[in-house]
Amino acid sequence: MLADSHFLDENIEVFKQRTPGSAKHIELASERIPAGVGSNLRYYDPYPLVIERAEGSRIWDVDGNEYIDFAMNMGAQFIGHANPKINEAITKQAPLGTMYTMAHQLELGLAEELHRRYPMLEQVRFTNSGTEATMHVLRVARSYTNNDKIIKIEGCYHGAHDDVLISVKPELIGRSGHPKYPATVFSSRGIPDSKLEEVLVVPFNDLDSVRDLLEENFNEIAAIMIEPVMLNAKIILPDPGYLQGLRKMADEYNILLIFDEVKTGCRLAPGGACEYFDVQPDLVCLAKAIGGGLPLGAFGGRADVMAEISEGRVVHAGTYNTNPLVMRAGLTTLTEILTDEVYDQVTSLSGRLAEGYRQTLNKYHIAGQVVEISPCGAVAFTDKSFKNWRELLLHENEPLFDTYWFGMVNEGIIPQPFGFEEQWSISIQHTEADIDQHIEAFEKIAPQLAETAKALEAAEA
Repeated sequence: MLADSHFLDENIEVFKQRTPGSAKHIELASERIPAGVGSNLRYYDPYPLVIERAEGSRIWDVDGNEYIDFAMNMGAQFIGHANPKINEAITKQAPLGTMYTMAHQLELGLAEELHRRYPMLEQVRFTNSGTEATMHVLRVARSYTNNDKIIKIEGCYHGAHDDVLISVKPELIGRSGHPKYPATVFSSRGIPDSKLEEVLVVPFNDLDSVRDLLEENFNEIAAIMIEPVMLNAKIILPDPGYLQGLRKMADEYNILLIFDEVKTGCRLAPGGACEYFDVQPDLVCLAKAIGGGLPLGAFGGRADVMAEISEGRVVHAGTYNTNPLVMRAGLTTLTEILTDEVYDQVTSLSGRLAEGYRQTLNKYHIAGQVVEISPCGAVAFTDKSFKNWRELLLHENEPLFDTYWFGMVNEGIIPQPFGFEEQWSISIQHTEADIDQHIEAFEKIAPQLAETAKALEAAEA
């Protein structure tokens, strides 16, 4: 802990005083569950909040504290918590059976709706998570092209399997390689060394680096996988022409372009990033928002590529795939809840929040900038621009972010998932009053941030 970040110390102490029930639960849970949580990404020091219930735009912890939630399950809860239409749908489905492990009509209904939103989704298969979707889509791509290597973007997160737990959040150390030609860095132990040869890494927004790898590994690369907007590095938007350039290169070198739309899918627009940027990949992965809060993922694209599955060359299986409970939730989400007009609504609310942040940053002379796209936004505590992961990591003031996050939580606002690289998510159940309370909380802690920023600058001088 930095000696000159006393506001962070104070905010953490207030956090502890408000959340003894969370502390006790994590202590007990850690005896049976590693770190006391169900996913590594859910843990942070001194301990994470333990939640009791959620409804609409709000969430309550086990100590009874109420929060306006802008984390929204990493963006998965685009329709808000405990949406009444989803509650009704799963209540009607449960007596009819929660699993069939056989074909049923809901599968086709949801596939047709996804094709309506994503015309390039000529064929689609369903999974239980985004991780499964990206895992299976790479198997399909490798089979179709008969090549093993893939290109991924430094700083992009595509789930928790071996092919993609690589260069997710590499530190700025020597072994990360040259900024233009990053080294392949494992993000977890237990991954075979062979993946170092199979996964090639490039920075975001750099077409030249992609072309260099395609030339150096000619006829060895199966696909480029990319988040069309980096939503695991705050928000990093593609430069004009960048996604179009990848599309052109994929065609030129006869490889596949894969969009990981697990976070952007059906959120940036009804047809996600494909519609928003008017770029059609060969394959796309979806999850989070399409399930209405239930575990649902999907992958698909060109029919000739997906024929690797239908013609038996690639195995895609899963006992829980297309279980009618989640399919009913997904179909209800996309046909009854996420109608075209809600996208203007959430974009307007996110813009209102972003403008409130900008005015407060300017008022208190805090170095920072706000990036937004549709329902997503983030404050970066730096006045330096960033167009890829390394530039963000180099410039972001992480101690200041921690002070901000705990300060906001103590004011009853979960501004985003914990971690400077995350972003806020507006749901269709957020209101203007919710936005105004968020801005008011930021205004209240802004003097702390301004003073902390000055102290940190003085310490570095």
